[in-house]
Amino acid sequence: MGAGPEPGSTYSLPVAFIFVFNLVIGVGALNLPHASYAAGLVIALIMLLIMGFLSYVTMTFIIEAMAIGNALNRNSQRTLESQPLLYSDGKVPAPLNTTNINEDAYLEEEQSSYGIKERIEMGRLSEMYLSWFGKIVFNAIIIVYLFGDLAIYAVAVPTSLQRLAPGFTVGSWTLSCDNSYYLYLACFVVAVVPWAYFNFQKTKYLQIFTMVIRNTALLTMIILAIVKIAKGEGKVAEVKYFNWQNFPAFFGATVYAFMCHHSLPGIITPIENKKKLFPLLFGDMFSIFVVYGLLVGTALYAFGDSLQNASLYTFAFQNFAWQPLAIFLESFPIFTLSSNFPLIAITLRNNIIMLFKSVMGEDRVRASPVLRPGRERLADVIFTSVAVIPALCIAFGTSNVSFLVKITGSFPGLSIMFIAPS
Repeated sequence: MGAGPEPGSTYSLPVAFIFVFNLVIGVGALNLPHASYAAGLVIALIMLLIMGFLSYVTMTFIIEAMAIGNALNRNSQRTLESQPLLYSDGKVPAPLNTTNINEDAYLEEEQSSYGIKERIEMGRLSEMYLSWFGKIVFNAIIIVYLFGDLAIYAVAVPTSLQRLAPGFTVGSWTLSCDNSYYLYLACFVVAVVPWAYFNFQKTKYLQIFTMVIRNTALLTMIILAIVKIAKGEGKVAEVKYFNWQNFPAFFGATVYAFMCHHSLPGIITPIENKKKLFPLLFGDMFSIFVVYGLLVGTALYAFGDSLQNASLYTFAFQNFAWQPLAIFLESFPIFTLSSNFPLIAITLRNNIIMLFKSVMGEDRVRASPVLRPGRERLADVIFTSVAVIPALCIAFGTSNVSFLVKITGSFPGLSIMFIAPS
């Protein structure tokens, strides 16, 4: 999962297409060939198509909720500023009608009260539409998902480094392949984690650069797999087509691969012209399905059984003949995931703070030595530590990326993508 745009910025539909594409395609894409090998090619392609379509449908649910939320806020502000509680004839003003809105009504930027101009995050939407208990449960699910996200990133980076340098000897001291993982994880903690204690966002130019690097690597892997198949070096006979026994694990991987709903409000709000928003999202999901389908199909036919041990697809290219290209493919997750880790940690920190404030209530927050106004920096330090330490503990306990993707996608990911928007 990639990162969102810089708050307060605006951009055109093509840039929004890039943001959504970059947001969806992340480490989940690199796990798909491994998961598809276990489930079978036909099951994988069918599930990717279904999941991409359902992801688009639930995106429209979130956009409708944002539109109604904007209208409610706009109507509430007008009511407080200018509308009397009672008209002169004693009648009560009619409430805002939030039913039967057509698509053009809330996608029209200037001519409709349903125009999405105010950024309303999913946590805020839960406060508007759910009960106190529902709001707490929803925020807890978001937090669990982001914990899983951080753990996946914290495992994927040192695992990729371990593949590049599985062990080495310095003088009389030898570091084994297994122990090198923990060394690289410690380096990750020192070099990357401190950035999570600051407040910063990527610019759209860095987003575009990240997308170029990421998709160059994906396209390169697809082309290399096609070349391998064309040369007759593929593993067509080893491809499985149906394996229902591994369907549950693959389901979690597909949910994680299409997950972006929790960051959607930050992507949608700054778009300058939202009239063609639904076609844009549909085009994004279809393009992502095509990329995933090509990635999975070529991977299975090119590498076959060797994907069983490649939890990230880049690992399959470790013994590629041209080593500079192999090093590029194996190292690109290191840079992209390392740059995203602080952003996910900051998002998780903010959600934890929001959950604490919701549970404690306004009076207790004002009396709190950590959360009261004026103590924001202290709260950031404490809750950033709360966010990153459990994920790092998980990373020290396991290096199994596939297991973490399966758990994160199957439970909290499923709730955020399907249950909450509905």
